[in-house]
Amino acid sequence: MDKYGYKVCYREYGKWRYIWRFLTYTRIDAKDMLAYYIRYPPLDIPNITWKIVPITRREYNAGIWEQCPF
Repeated sequence: MDKYGYKVCYREYGKWRYIWRFLTYTRIDAKDMLAYYIRYPPLDIPNITWKIVPITRREYNAGIWEQCPF
């Protein structure tokens, strides 16, 4: 269990960097959102893979929870 939260991230095929799409405090919520994104993928980004990544202490201290999600 990670005490800072989790990110649901995606990566386009052929690229190496993951981009976060959704933030949550619990792994259960992250798994639910991952299932949702797999079932209904964003139409503007074709050919992507998904991953759940824990939020690091560095990201937490930098203020990841203070960013506007929209």
